Amino acid sequence: MSSFRAHTIGGSQRGKALGFPTVNLRVEEVPQEIDEGIYAGWVQCNEDDERLPAAIHYGPRLFHGNSVSFEIHVIDRVLPSLPATVTVELMERIRPVQNFPYEAALTAQITQDVARARAILIDA
Repeated sequence: MSSFRAHTIGGSQRGKALGFPTVNLRVEEVPQEIDEGIYAGWVQCNEDDERLPAAIHYGPRLFHGNSVSFEIHVIDRVLPSLPATVTVELMERIRPVQNFPYEAALTAQITQDVARARAILIDA
């Protein structure tokens, strides 16, 4: 679908609090042709590192005040530190961005999104 490299930024730690830590990218470095949505994709922290499977959110964080973000949850791995830049390869759009009435519904949907991304990238 699309591949690009971007700088990371510190996040609000909301994903981590929900059990899904994320690496956040500078939104202005995300190619404009990428549609908002939830994606299955790969992330590579350094050129010689392995590609890691990821569930990715790009668009407004509707549950958390509408600010736009590009957030990468690395599946089944915790990064030891925040890399300065990452290479992202989007493989498949899972669904559009949507709002949720309460945090438990958001967490349940993220769980489904991660499972779907795992099935696309790892279990295929």
